[in-house]
Amino acid sequence: MINIKTQLKNRLFTLFLMVSLVMGINFAKIIPNETNYEEKPINSTIIPSTTTLKIVATITIIQDIVENIVGQDVDVVVTGTEDPHSYEPTSSEILALEKADIIFRMGIEDLEPWWRSEWDDSIIVKLIDPSMIKIDPLLGFGNPHVWMDPNNIENFTTRINGTLWDNEPLQSNKWIFSNNTVTYLKILDSLLVKIEDAKSSFQGLKLIVNHPAFFYLFQEFLLNISRLATIVKGEEQEPSAADIAHVISVMRQENCHLIVTDPQHKTENIYEIARETNSKIALLTPLLNVNVKWDGIDVNIENYAQMIEYDIWALAHPLDPPPILDLWLIILIIGISVAIIFIIGIILRRRK
Repeated sequence: MINIKTQLKNRLFTLFLMVSLVMGINFAKIIPNETNYEEKPINSTIIPSTTTLKIVATITIIQDIVENIVGQDVDVVVTGTEDPHSYEPTSSEILALEKADIIFRMGIEDLEPWWRSEWDDSIIVKLIDPSMIKIDPLLGFGNPHVWMDPNNIENFTTRINGTLWDNEPLQSNKWIFSNNTVTYLKILDSLLVKIEDAKSSFQGLKLIVNHPAFFYLFQEFLLNISRLATIVKGEEQEPSAADIAHVISVMRQENCHLIVTDPQHKTENIYEIARETNSKIALLTPLLNVNVKWDGIDVNIENYAQMIEYDIWALAHPLDPPPILDLWLIILIIGISVAIIFIIGIILRRRK
């Protein structure tokens, strides 16, 4: 009796194993190979995808992140040298926004005053989380330039990858997005190390900024640089004579001799203040696609990591303001020019 029961149990167990094996094989057949992206080695370079998603970024910083993830060029509204606070899109840029499948934007009105509600029919991703924005003591309100902190760029990168993953139909492209995201995050981690290494070079540095775009890069846990004042406090608000006088006074009191400016804003007031205080000027940029002079070479800033590395270099290599001609020197040049013309006229008359 015991042997019969034992044999029955063994047969049932064998039958169970056979059924499980058959089901397992059939189940494995319906799983696409592309979903095994976790098992593939992480590539050290950006891989181009074949996605057909129509993607638009509002500024070059976002464009750089998206292009690093998808491995393709994407459209951008505000390029490099324009001021995003006051920019007006062209007809071709408006058309790209209307046809876009996904639009990645900062999501703050101050940075995108040109935004229209009619574009909300696309998938809109606002990258700036309110918790990222910090009160700027020089402004008295939240500073929107959060992308100047690479930690926030890492957050943007993760969100962009998530959106692309959810809306991309091909599994093969999804794996490429994930691979490229890991690669780009490693680049950002290396950038944070470079910032930490450069930090000691700027210990105790005090400066004036033309525009508050670099607030986050100068934070204590990044470059740890003290900003004494900002010349421009509001967009499209020219500093008054009293504002300039105040900045000069602060610089003299604090023995400050460095001013930070950028290609997106006017420099006339900067030169005046620099000459008055015997200061140097560091030209940094908060945006991409900007031509700069880097160690004597003309360079176009093409990506975020390059931008931050250039900004660090530019801080360490400020320039003198362009010289202004003395009034008496101008009079002398004019006088010499008139004399030369007069002499030439006499010579020509005698030849006749």
